[in-house]
Amino acid sequence: MPSTKQKQHLDLLIKHLYKELEETDLNDLDREMISEETLQDDFFSLLDLKNQLDQTELKPSNNTIKNILKYSRSCSSVTK
Repeated sequence: MPSTKQKQHLDLLIKHLYKELEETDLNDLDREMISEETLQDDFFSLLDLKNQLDQTELKPSNNTIKNILKYSRSCSSVTK
């Protein structure tokens, strides 16, 4: 189980990936990453994972689309 410090680092790394850190926090994290190789490794692992997720294309199944359309038709007939 990760320690509190590890959880905090993970949270900061994820915020860094999504450009959600304040400049002072970003500077602090960058300095820390320079001195802690494992933190830097974690960052690049997360970056790789983020890039993989960004390239993943998810599509609903045909059955899901049919159910949505069926539901939509039933709603539109009720409002008429």
